[in-house]
Amino acid sequence: MKDTRMIRKSFFTLTLLSIGLLATSAGATEAPPVAKAPAGSSPAAIAAAKLDERGKKLMEGMDQNQTLQFSSIRTSYGTIRSVQNVQQSIDKAVKSCGETTPGIKDTMDEGFENWRMYIRPTMRKAESKLEKMIMLQTFARPSEVRSYLKLFDDTVNARDAEVQKVPVVNKDECIKLLKRMGETQQKMVELLNKTLYLDKPIKQKESEIQIPE
Repeated sequence: MKDTRMIRKSFFTLTLLSIGLLATSAGATEAPPVAKAPAGSSPAAIAAAKLDERGKKLMEGMDQNQTLQFSSIRTSYGTIRSVQNVQQSIDKAVKSCGETTPGIKDTMDEGFENWRMYIRPTMRKAESKLEKMIMLQTFARPSEVRSYLKLFDDTVNARDAEVQKVPVVNKDECIKLLKRMGETQQKMVELLNKTLYLDKPIKQKESEIQIPE
């Protein structure tokens, strides 16, 4: 249950920032908290149940410090995954605009490339810090943590596959998307820095660990 709620929280945070970018991405950011997957459940419900089960197994025998480490890792990963989700949605929308409104294709492509390049250094910094957190944690082998995060991806992908996305085809919507990209790129970087404490060193002791917001 906690794992799927964490997915919702991470994606909701990024969705608030990206609402003006894509109407379709907002619809793809909510996942119901599923603890069990009865017979006949959807692929998303089954994936969520597996994620919850694996999370409970990892948490068995954890002390308070290890619980904080785990919470920090999975919330950090959820935030990074959220940004990737937003980027993929914008990419699809930009391509849709280029196909339906060829006259602004080059402008849209350039706008998206600028947005992507602007957040790339911060994303790399976030991914690097997450990898260090995985290596320094003390509750499981790094491979087990990565296996858990793979289930996180499976859950997100299964949920997204169930959401019908409407392509951006109207020129006015495309221009609006272009404007929003320019307006939100700095906010996206600020959100990542603040949420993941990218300007702070990694802490291992209980009194020092900072849980991403």
